[in-house]
Amino acid sequence: MTTYTTSIKDVDREVNTLRCQFQAVGSTFAFCVYHVDGLLIDTGPPRAPHIVEPFVQNHSPQKIFITHHHEDHLGNAKRFQDQYQIPVYMSEATNQTISSIKDIPFYRRMVWGNPQWPEAQIIQKEICTEKYCFQMIPTPGHCSDHHVLFEEQNGWLFAGDLYIGTHLKTGFRGEYVMDMIQSIESLLNLPITTLFCGHAGIISNGKTALSKKLDFLNRLVNDVRQLQKKGYSAHQVTSKLFRRNWFAESFSFGGMSPFHLVNSIYREII
Repeated sequence: MTTYTTSIKDVDREVNTLRCQFQAVGSTFAFCVYHVDGLLIDTGPPRAPHIVEPFVQNHSPQKIFITHHHEDHLGNAKRFQDQYQIPVYMSEATNQTISSIKDIPFYRRMVWGNPQWPEAQIIQKEICTEKYCFQMIPTPGHCSDHHVLFEEQNGWLFAGDLYIGTHLKTGFRGEYVMDMIQSIESLLNLPITTLFCGHAGIISNGKTALSKKLDFLNRLVNDVRQLQKKGYSAHQVTSKLFRRNWFAESFSFGGMSPFHLVNSIYREII
């Protein structure tokens, strides 16, 4: 039986946060769901509707926004759409991505569950509530359809999986380091105060945290390029720069590995 540990936190009584941790396949996983002024940002994984649904019932959102297509973010969107008639909003890129998905990789189904896709309403630039307007900003890197929401009045950045942490320990098929760098750079001129991460939770000095992650990514690019010049393969570089989790790599059939970060840099080297 899976044990879930949850916590609920409010920021200035405006942003309501649900954070949950659980054990699966020998590892600890976490996810966060945010609610602000009638807007639910992401919906958690399909394996945990019993965790997220009381949060939804308590706050009665009028809209749902999905940052990107991964099942740990949109996993309960259709359930809440059908059960509570809450409209689901996302970018055109996310909508096109989910329409093309035929199957979720086995390891992701084991960890997060198997989602159903909601009927989406497409937004182009912003989504507004009674009090706030959130700018939708494309931030590819973690995946090609990734978007964040920025509320300028308070400096809130709802970052989905853009941040995760200042140092990445692994990567996923389809992640591109150079895109991550460009996405973070595009945000650093904004007056960001608090960052709301889809997994790490609330980061009080969001701009500093993003800058630290940018520094890590730039160092990674430099280290990879130096080793590439010496003739090392992408697999060799990965083993030199990262402590590899061979169980995770095997269990995911290679889908979860720092190799994907390194290889994405190799693809940019001419």
